[in-house]
Amino acid sequence: MKKYSTMGSGAAEAGLHTSGDEKNTRTAWDFVHAFGEFPQGVRHIILPSGMELLFMDFKTHAPARNVFSIDQAPLIFSFHMSGFGRARMTYSRTREETVNGEPGRTIISFTPDAKCETETLLGQHYRVLNIYISPSRLYSQLGEEPDMVPRAMRPALEGSGALPYTRSAPMSPQTRVILDQIFNSPYQGVLRDMHLEYKSMELIIRQLYEAQGSEVTTRQSTLRPNDIERIREAERILTSDLENPPTLEEMARQVGINTTKLKQGFREVFGTTAYALLRQERLRRADRLLREERMSITEIAHHLGFSDTSHFIREFAKHYGTTPGRFTRTSLR
Repeated sequence: MKKYSTMGSGAAEAGLHTSGDEKNTRTAWDFVHAFGEFPQGVRHIILPSGMELLFMDFKTHAPARNVFSIDQAPLIFSFHMSGFGRARMTYSRTREETVNGEPGRTIISFTPDAKCETETLLGQHYRVLNIYISPSRLYSQLGEEPDMVPRAMRPALEGSGALPYTRSAPMSPQTRVILDQIFNSPYQGVLRDMHLEYKSMELIIRQLYEAQGSEVTTRQSTLRPNDIERIREAERILTSDLENPPTLEEMARQVGINTTKLKQGFREVFGTTAYALLRQERLRRADRLLREERMSITEIAHHLGFSDTSHFIREFAKHYGTTPGRFTRTSLR
């Protein structure tokens, strides 16, 4: 999707600002105004720190194209949960860049002095969150420590050059956890703003950490390309049957790798253990099933392989900060 446009995501439920609100007109970034009124399903909020969030959750009934310019550019952290689209930036006659938005991708971008063209496709359900933050503000919050960010991003933060920067990477399980916590925030009013502020910074810190780690992993990883593909296949096997997941030994045998390399591979490729990834996927699917309201809490707990309903409720509350009963009218039975 649009990695820098007015398209954020649909986590925003009650209370987020639409284009008709006074707060929306105070955006620090002129290109946000290029779109006029936001379509239904798009929400915009300005946090006390000055960070801006754009949430999107809508379906397209016709393709759309937007062209606009970015002069003073923010750093943009985009989280694409669903929907396919494209964004093309033109910096000069000889320099262009195209970024494809795909489900399960995270994009960090800094695109100063660019002409931007974004394209949304027919029949797509877009769910994207964009976070806009001033490079100087982020630099200040990081204590003016350039070593804390990827090397290619440092000129943008230090103000030592308006060099474009783009990084597109798979969305990690840890990032999905934080996004779930933002989308399912139980708070309202000032508490909601404080929660969004904290969790948005946590998302940014996570992306910087992962971007830095990828630079080190590229140099130090002992995994070969075919090992990585086997690790990804093991993850697909692990999450295909949440009620009766395989053991590490079974997964290792199925993909043709030893358990030591499998454990190492999960940490390098997904940034977490196989058990933690399984738990996160169970809770993510539990959230979806609760919202559909077709199954009771007890049925969901059994369907997703929790030992019992109490265990499911405890794990859900620990992850989301609220009980699963908040998401469904279906009673225990």
